[in-house]
Amino acid sequence: MIEILHKPYLTFCKAFFIKNNLTTMLEFDFTARKENNSESQQILEENKDKINKQCRLVLDLLQIGYRLTVRDALIYHGIGDLRRRIKDLRDFHGIEIKTEKQKGGFKTYFISND
Repeated sequence: MIEILHKPYLTFCKAFFIKNNLTTMLEFDFTARKENNSESQQILEENKDKINKQCRLVLDLLQIGYRLTVRDALIYHGIGDLRRRIKDLRDFHGIEIKTEKQKGGFKTYFISND
């Protein structure tokens, strides 16, 4: 079910970037980092492909203007830990992702065009 949700968004994202001649579809290895303990490193290595796909999807959605919440990322895009994917994009790739606190205390993540 999750793959069905991902394919239309990824297809749309790729078409959008090609149409607008954007170069953000570069391949990143979002898991090219060293964890602080062996257990975490093993988990990272075992889930490398899944993490890379999730980071790519998050970045693509944010770049086309989506504003993501943890809830929406999980329900509609199958991303189990949006906060960690945001941290990966910020810390390891220098991508400026902004947050906005909403009523109820949850955050919305987005990339600003200004």
